Amino acid sequence: MNCLIDNLLRLVRVQWRRMRKWQHFQPVPGVWFEHKGRDEFRCHEQGYVADVYVELQTGTPQYLIDPDSPTKWLPPHDTEVLTQDDRARIVNNLCHTLDYFGRTYGFRR
Repeated sequence: MNCLIDNLLRLVRVQWRRMRKWQHFQPVPGVWFEHKGRDEFRCHEQGYVADVYVELQTGTPQYLIDPDSPTKWLPPHDTEVLTQDDRARIVNNLCHTLDYFGRTYGFRR
């Protein structure tokens, strides 16, 4: 019985280590995305945070990205202007991240 419990604990420890490593993995250096609810990703980029509207689809593509949806930086940088170049970079980084994880996407018009 003790052998079974030891093996289960060892398995749980290994899986926990793998999960912790996966949580901090960043396909784009310095940028990571958090899935917020059903239709939104939150982009964290070197201390700046912005939300991107992404509609979840059934079938292919799995996501429809609204390229105009990052409208502002979230606090504490909410007084700074989010430029068109910033929007393009955020959407591009999201595309790289979705590509890495094998997700399909398209763009809303």
